[in-house]
Amino acid sequence: MIGETLGHYRVLEKLGGGGMGVVYKAEDTTLERYVALKFLPEEAVADSRLRERFLREARAAAALNHPNICTIHEVGEHEGRPFIAMELLQGKTLEQRIDAKPIKNQQLLEWALQIADALELAHTEGVIHRDIKPSNIFITDRDQARILDFGLAKLAPRKRRAGPLASSEPPTATGDELRLTQPGMTVGTVAYMSPEQVRGEELDARSDLFSFGVVLYEMATGREAFTGNTSGVIFDAILNRAPTAPVRLNPDIPPHLEEIINKALEKDRDLRYQSAAELRADLKRVKRDSDSHPTDFHRAQAGSAATTAGLPSLLERRAQPLLRRHRWWILASGTVLAVAVLLVVASLRRPGSPAIRLGGGRLTLLFSSQGQAFDPALSPDGTMIAYVAEEDSRLDLVVSRAAGGGHVRLTEDEAREEGPKFSPDGEQIAFTRSRPDAALPEICLVPSLGGEVVPIVAGALDATWSPDGARLAFVLVRPGEPSTLATAAADGTDLRPLLTGDGIYPFLRNPAWSPDGKQIAVQRSAGGVASEIWLVPAAGGPPRRVSNDPAEVFSHGPVFTPDGRGIVHSSNRAGATNLWVMPVDGSPPVQLTSGPGPDESPSVARGGSVAFVNPRSRLALVVHNLTTRATRELLTHSSFIWAPAFSPDGREIAFSRAEVDGSWHIWMVPVAGGRARRLTSGAQGEIYPRFSPDGASVLYSTWSHPRRIGRVPRGGGPVSFLTNAGEDAGYGDLSPDGRWLAFARTKEGATRIYVAPTEGSEAGLLTDSPSTLPRWSPNGKWIAFSPDRGYSGGIFIIGADGAGLRRLTERGGWPVWWPDGKRLGYLVIGPDGTQQVRTVPFAGGPSRPVPGLRFPGTNYPIDISPDGTLLATSNDVHLSADIWLMEPPP
Repeated sequence: MIGETLGHYRVLEKLGGGGMGVVYKAEDTTLERYVALKFLPEEAVADSRLRERFLREARAAAALNHPNICTIHEVGEHEGRPFIAMELLQGKTLEQRIDAKPIKNQQLLEWALQIADALELAHTEGVIHRDIKPSNIFITDRDQARILDFGLAKLAPRKRRAGPLASSEPPTATGDELRLTQPGMTVGTVAYMSPEQVRGEELDARSDLFSFGVVLYEMATGREAFTGNTSGVIFDAILNRAPTAPVRLNPDIPPHLEEIINKALEKDRDLRYQSAAELRADLKRVKRDSDSHPTDFHRAQAGSAATTAGLPSLLERRAQPLLRRHRWWILASGTVLAVAVLLVVASLRRPGSPAIRLGGGRLTLLFSSQGQAFDPALSPDGTMIAYVAEEDSRLDLVVSRAAGGGHVRLTEDEAREEGPKFSPDGEQIAFTRSRPDAALPEICLVPSLGGEVVPIVAGALDATWSPDGARLAFVLVRPGEPSTLATAAADGTDLRPLLTGDGIYPFLRNPAWSPDGKQIAVQRSAGGVASEIWLVPAAGGPPRRVSNDPAEVFSHGPVFTPDGRGIVHSSNRAGATNLWVMPVDGSPPVQLTSGPGPDESPSVARGGSVAFVNPRSRLALVVHNLTTRATRELLTHSSFIWAPAFSPDGREIAFSRAEVDGSWHIWMVPVAGGRARRLTSGAQGEIYPRFSPDGASVLYSTWSHPRRIGRVPRGGGPVSFLTNAGEDAGYGDLSPDGRWLAFARTKEGATRIYVAPTEGSEAGLLTDSPSTLPRWSPNGKWIAFSPDRGYSGGIFIIGADGAGLRRLTERGGWPVWWPDGKRLGYLVIGPDGTQQVRTVPFAGGPSRPVPGLRFPGTNYPIDISPDGTLLATSNDVHLSADIWLMEPPP
């Protein structure tokens, strides 16, 4: 075939071949690039099963857009022989790079992370490779790993979520799948098969993770994990025996990397890693520690065998963030849940005071529920715990002994309770209540063992006690006003504002008073899940930021250590959401829990016990039929799905999605259902997509300040920017004729709406008062907006020329026009404290709720299809929740 021209491909030379393909180098004469053409061997053309397998490789790989998966350009046929045109890679296979010698640790971790990331995408998209091995992993000359050969791939049911409790839709098989892999058939390469492959069982993504574990073992040791003179001997080893030698055959391998490999090689898939995301998070943690402290890395890892006696203090030896890891296996609801806890003996103390120990001792499961359970709070002496639990379809406040036993229901009403906090003497509990008959939440008090509920402050939430019990700190949330951190006397009098939200940080949550009463930690947010931790003087004064992380890292739920030297909080700093301790002096934070998480809402008692909740849920992108009120899921994800937008032709939905590493990107999915594809991959994160009026491109906002508005072709490709670097601009929307861009810009702490021509020229100020989230009307004459990105400011409209400002609603936010321009939809906090969607006429008048939608929380923006029949949004689907108590060692 050398020298022949096949369409726009000119064959140049043969690169190699095997049983399932012959590969040639070719020139793409249209795009002027070199490609690899893989042909089905002539002797296999007549075999319908092999032909189908060959084509299935193309279909499976082409559906996956990832930098660590070989890109498929085209599928064609020449003289009856099918071929696949794919990118031409320069380098060697991983098998050639190993060459019977261990890979150096840093290189191993880098390649392993890339492979795990690619597997995560494949599994999310329902593709199981089934033949992961070193010869199917290519290492380019630039040290980039690429997964090859999806010829044995299986299109599996889409996973509903990642993690130990991963579940799938009921398995189905296409006619092709039944014909190609009948039950009981083993597929794959013998030495790299999973135990379930050997037994011919139904496979899921965990099979690939076992094979990946075999590859990791070979990378670490230079040896094959399972060997033998016959397939039967190898099968027996895979099913019944440990690898040929321990991973520590290579003395340079860190113990925690050995743990990762051994867990990936678990024979029982319920004890194995449950998702590539979970495995990747552990690999990333090991790499982070080795990158941060290369000289101390092995010494810190070796410290896992040490006893607690003589361990250096947390602040004195923060170069050793991982001192000991305990893995606890708890059998709950028939599912094995792995909770890994890092032992941290935290000498966060003033000179001469005793050490405060956080974690590392006994770990106890206090409460487990298929319903909702959240916001655990320990009493100061650690003997009692309060939390919110779902009982009889209501969310009520309950309290029980930390040592176990029954619980007392402190509230029993239709209101939603949140955020309980014990008073310093343990006699009272402050909490937030949202009543059906009240528009705003309120702070209430109730005796710890039950009694009358007393409202204290209206229009407020997230109360916390001063150490002397005389005052409460909380966040004010009142219509038309920014959220404000304030304090008041314990009876609600003498209210004193301390910090008000601004254009950069409009949202405040979860204050916590320091033990000495001098400072209040508070969570400040630019919106969404992104939050930072700041310290505010309790007597008033400028705030100080104590968290210092990239924009995609969030820090939630701060609470002080008993001596005030550190702040325990929840963060995705290492990938998964775990608990961390952040020293207030600016020293690097230290991880307190590990594992897949999420570990959230920490509460710390005086003795160092830590309570937290491990909720499990999945996020779903849903389409709601406004006529039939039927809701269907388009896809699910283990992390956040946010702000969907319909294409002008109504065929696709663009949305922003959070990845397990904390990054955010823009994705697309057909409205009719099907595979999602990623459009962007920038380092700043991309959110809030909006289509151009012609549907050819998608606008988005970058995540971090100063934000920019970017544009990417609908089919994917290079990104261009509509706004200048350094000039904060976000949440953009194009006019229906595509000539004007409306967007929100924050200058000097205030956010307002600007309008600029898309073809150059300066932006003009449209609004004088705080405003954001502009949306053009279908006729291009009006722009709807909200004062902020909350839910209490109301909905406004203004003429595109700046005239005719009018308020449509007193509360609510996130406006969206109906296609006919006669009404607008918006979001509001309903009487149960969760989100509600309402509509209001453009001409003015009473608003109405959109029936049939139920949200478990807030922050789910919506969009309406071009024909006005469908509403797209995202939603959290709760699965279960566990509340844990982590006690310090004796």
